[in-house]
Amino acid sequence: MSCFQRLLPKNIPYRGVIFLGVLTTSAALVVYAYTGFFTRYTADDYCHTRYLMNASNIFSAAAERYFHTSNRYANMLLIGITEFFGERAVIFLPAVTIVLWVLGLTWLFYQVKKTANFSWHFGSYFWFAELIVFFTILQAPSRYQSVYWRAGLTTYFFPLALFTFIAGYILVNIRRAQSKRFSILSGLSFFCMAFLVGGFSETTLALQVGMLSLAILYVWLWTKGEKRKAALYLLIPALVGSLLALLTLFISPANALRTAVFPTPPSLFELIRMSLIFSKDFMWDTLKSLPLPSVVSLVMPLILCYLLYASPRTPNEQSPIHTRRTWLLLLLTILTTYGLIVCVCAPSTYGESAYPPPRARFPARFVMTSGLMVVGAILGILATRIHLPFLRVKPILPAVLLLGLTTLYPLRAAWLAYNLTSQYRERAIVWDLRDEQIREAKESGVMHVEVQALDSMEGIKELDLDPKHWVNRCAADVYGVESISAYP
Repeated sequence: MSCFQRLLPKNIPYRGVIFLGVLTTSAALVVYAYTGFFTRYTADDYCHTRYLMNASNIFSAAAERYFHTSNRYANMLLIGITEFFGERAVIFLPAVTIVLWVLGLTWLFYQVKKTANFSWHFGSYFWFAELIVFFTILQAPSRYQSVYWRAGLTTYFFPLALFTFIAGYILVNIRRAQSKRFSILSGLSFFCMAFLVGGFSETTLALQVGMLSLAILYVWLWTKGEKRKAALYLLIPALVGSLLALLTLFISPANALRTAVFPTPPSLFELIRMSLIFSKDFMWDTLKSLPLPSVVSLVMPLILCYLLYASPRTPNEQSPIHTRRTWLLLLLTILTTYGLIVCVCAPSTYGESAYPPPRARFPARFVMTSGLMVVGAILGILATRIHLPFLRVKPILPAVLLLGLTTLYPLRAAWLAYNLTSQYRERAIVWDLRDEQIREAKESGVMHVEVQALDSMEGIKELDLDPKHWVNRCAADVYGVESISAYP
């Protein structure tokens, strides 16, 4: 019998709140996924498709791009898979990524539950997974660039979803290693997976390196025996694969294009100093400019974990030593969150000597959201150990009611996001008409096409008046015409 069955008669309040939370958060995620159906090609999307059209396969396209355009060697593999299903497959990519991320986080939390022997209900960690995805997308510095633009999604969004599966798989294999079922091929598989996922972007790769490095440090400090050996036997190959990916990105010949545009990289000391400042600014700006979602993302897990741990604990869990360890965990969570955001900011600081652009801050938003939720969960556990003289019983029912009230917050976000879909829908309709116009012109023998320009979406470059502009040239190659001009 679970603690909720002891706390709440017939589990009705708990199950009802969890069900309501899953329902409202799912509604918001459905709206975000639905908006992706109005995604269309723009800017780099044309050039990526051109590489695939001119190459014999996706691997040669990835190699061509790596040597001549961009050091990110994994993006073209994902883009090639989407193109395999047709040019309109791009409209499904945001929804597929959102679903994959929710499933990956849910599976990761399930593996954490099994590894740490938590007695959590499935609905709890599934809701946690949904909330992390929801709050990350809700507070994205540039939602269109990060979620709905294929070039941005494959660079900063999709690798986060993939890494959650790697993390969960690491926990699975750690348990297998402890039960003497570990294979040396597992270490090699993690090396390869980390190398592949690391090729999507420097930003997510830096985050990946930071996570794996901290995981190795924590395992070395706080585990012993076979458990430590099993964990390190998997984490170290993954870190080596990530470092090799970092080296591969660094030595790409295509980096010459960037060095010709951006300033000279700062020194190591200046890089660390600027990254620390940018990370502090990001965290402070989050709390200052987005106070309501920050508070809600903190309060939801706080109340839920308070209810989970409000039942009578064992003497060991009530001891001062156990409480001090919980406070230490809280401090480590805050420091880890800050350190990982520093990792996210470092690549932009090195490459551009500037604060990361909006889409490059999307992984930092994920880290900040996760950090706030973990802090809230730890505070909820600590709240169960506060004994106030005037409280004879713990306020379980008020906590359930407050948690139920916070579950309504995603509905507000869903409504606001749905109101924006008309803007995306109208633009998609105009884009489709322009697409049809270009194709009809080609069929009629017109090779120099003139079309109506569209407004830029969140700073992403659209077709230009100049037919020699790089976006126009890529689009012309995709459509098979000699030139395209877009008049305002």
